[in-house]
Amino acid sequence: MEKNPHGVSDVPPISKSYELNDAERLIFQEKLPVALIFILETRITYISEVSTAINSNFAHTKKVITRLENLDLVSSFMQGRTRYLHLTPKGYYLAELLKSVRSVINKPAEEFEFPTDSSQESSYFSNVSQEDKYLKDLIEVETPVYTEDPVLLKQIINVSSHINEIYKEWNQNSKDDKELLHSQLGPLDRELKRIEQLIYQKGINSPTLLENFKKLSETYSKYMSE
Repeated sequence: MEKNPHGVSDVPPISKSYELNDAERLIFQEKLPVALIFILETRITYISEVSTAINSNFAHTKKVITRLENLDLVSSFMQGRTRYLHLTPKGYYLAELLKSVRSVINKPAEEFEFPTDSSQESSYFSNVSQEDKYLKDLIEVETPVYTEDPVLLKQIINVSSHINEIYKEWNQNSKDDKELLHSQLGPLDRELKRIEQLIYQKGINSPTLLENFKKLSETYSKYMSE
């Protein structure tokens, strides 16, 4: 490579590998990181909630979610008339990275410094190398691996809806008859134990599924203690 008059090698032209592809351009849009981080933190949500979080209309948000599903970052399923959304393992990993980057951006610059190596000569070019290493270490985290079971997740949501419907009807019409509530909810204890056993047997560690089952168990215990 030829040197310029100052004795420094000319910088080569930017490679096309630095250009963003369609998927990358989509992710780096302003609202997309917000949507992914929101779904990460809510674990399971609806399009209308995402629409509010990213300050966008429903129709546009629906198109965004569809594109995220096509990229295998978000998964959805219908329960009645409601469309539930949650992250895929790939989406979870990307959302965690975006959350980390967001945290770095919002920290004061004085909190950061390049790693130093006394055995190396301090110079501009060595600093560039240190910067590359720093950023590499920042984003290289172990990919979380989660065991998903969409069918079991739907069962949990179904049982949760059924329990809430039973309680709502009892609360409105027969609130003084606690035995009636217990007799209607009691048989569902076997279903909760069956789901818990499946989670253990399959080694499921999906944050979305486990969080929903935890809420289901807490709700069931609360209603049974009435």
